[in-house]
Amino acid sequence: MGMPGSERALEELMCRVLCDLVEEGVVANIADDLYCGGNTQLELLQNWTRGLQALQKSGLNLSATKTIIAPKSTNILGWIWQLTIQTNPHRFSTLSVCPSPVKVCGLRSFSGTYKVLARVIPDYASLLGKLDDVSGRESKESIQWSDELSDIFSQAQKALPTNCSIFLTQQNDQIWIVTDGSVKIHGLGATLYKTRDYKIHVSGFFSGKL
Repeated sequence: MGMPGSERALEELMCRVLCDLVEEGVVANIADDLYCGGNTQLELLQNWTRGLQALQKSGLNLSATKTIIAPKSTNILGWIWQLTIQTNPHRFSTLSVCPSPVKVCGLRSFSGTYKVLARVIPDYASLLGKLDDVSGRESKESIQWSDELSDIFSQAQKALPTNCSIFLTQQNDQIWIVTDGSVKIHGLGATLYKTRDYKIHVSGFFSGKL
């Protein structure tokens, strides 16, 4: 947990040391980890060399035991990155089996965590619509779980394991958005697609309740 402000101080220091590389997208500073990447092995080598040179110039060293070079996949803030992005099973497994919250504040926590995974869950807004209506009440208010509301909560939990992997987009990919709307459930939805090597891939889902 450290001293107050230490996280911000570390981020500011890393931005000073790696400012050009961060601006170019060569290096990303996320929490207390540094990530360096490239679209090809040669580009990765060049970016990695530039990153090491910037650290060396500032008198900073990397821990060998905490340095992983060219992993097949990596876990970043609960997301598994490889050629695709997918959510870590531990993130949705807890949500999919947790009991229905007793108070409104607990339901808000459930909905908030659920929405973090929204990009890989189609129609998430319709699944959470009526739960969000209940979440608008006083935090300490107890929830009266009717059969209908319990069924909605159960359906939202059952949709969690059906989440899909989505493909990262690159600068040269052709991307487009397919939209749809529903008068019955008062909502809008969209799916982001991309084309690479003449194949169509899903890059994300978006939906909202009106």
